[in-house]
Amino acid sequence: MIIIYTLTFFIIFLTYFLLIRKQQKLKLDSNKTVLITGGCMGIGKQMCKLLAMKKCKIIVLDIRKDLAADLKNTIEQYGSTLQFYECDLSNQEQIIETINQINEPIHILINNAGVAKLKLFTEQSFQDLQLTHAVNYLAPVLLSKLLIPKMEAQKFGHIVNVGSVLSIITGLKVTAYCASKHALLGFHNSLRVELKLKKSPIKCTFIAPWAINTGMFKGVKSKIDFLLPELKEERVAIEIIDAIENQKDVHSIPSFYWLLSNLIRFLPHPVADYIVVKAQGPYISEMVGRNQ
Repeated sequence: MIIIYTLTFFIIFLTYFLLIRKQQKLKLDSNKTVLITGGCMGIGKQMCKLLAMKKCKIIVLDIRKDLAADLKNTIEQYGSTLQFYECDLSNQEQIIETINQINEPIHILINNAGVAKLKLFTEQSFQDLQLTHAVNYLAPVLLSKLLIPKMEAQKFGHIVNVGSVLSIITGLKVTAYCASKHALLGFHNSLRVELKLKKSPIKCTFIAPWAINTGMFKGVKSKIDFLLPELKEERVAIEIIDAIENQKDVHSIPSFYWLLSNLIRFLPHPVADYIVVKAQGPYISEMVGRNQ
């Protein structure tokens, strides 16, 4: 029965990738204003550079005010402009206040900011759990809630949610992170369908990368790293911008991970759990992320 389900699933995905009609390509230029959360470092900063090269106007919401000047200089070197707003994305009042300060139309929202506290669930404080969900899930939801009416009024909008392969599968020491990214994927899928029902002018793209070399998952290892190498932030940023331009519904990095991750969900739980424990268990003490 599992084999039948797996083959059916594979055929559906293969048909989708081979036959689905391509969306009209979106032009990113000086007429587009892009709001990025967590744009001061990592893939956020790399995306800012790429968008600046295309002359997009850039708005960044980030708690790292100390990095704003360097980002501004970088963007201006590419001939674009930056508006920086210091904003704690775990604070709903700050988010609302910040969005109310922005007067120009926002065409593209990239919910990029994220946090990961790499601890076993029993070692995490409830504050760690709240922070993870506030930044990874509730902030994208609130920003979407605030900007969708404005995007619909201007008859154009694109919402990009940067999730993870861990939006689908799981691992060790990522209980809160996985839960927040699963929630983000569930929200994204439901929102996308509702917008299509309304024939809304807003497009949605979900990004699901594997672990990136930004330090968030410092020390994460497994016995199958040769199959799952850590991604470079420059590559991830390039693929996200490409996914926006091609108005993809979903894009995983590498692309086959989306299919692979969904196929893993068809495995019996004891088998899937055994693989995770055996692959990552020996390295559990090295998985520290940015906790230290």
